[in-house]
Amino acid sequence: MKNRHPVAFLIHPRVNVAADLGQLFHPLLARLPNGIYTAGLQHLPVPPLVTGQIRYTDAPEEVAAHLITVPLSAG
Repeated sequence: MKNRHPVAFLIHPRVNVAADLGQLFHPLLARLPNGIYTAGLQHLPVPPLVTGQIRYTDAPEEVAAHLITVPLSAG
């Protein structure tokens, strides 16, 4: 097998932070207004989170990519 090196994809919430967090973590998070998330993310030191991994089909024990969520909105 060739030497493979994992890559990373950085993901950030779109303008609708509530909807994104509701899909990513729990549907109840989508019910909070976006203003609460925006204010919180500006004032709290929330670190990036590894929220997923992609694995090779021919070597499922090997990580092909890490999905890292950066908790800053695009707006």
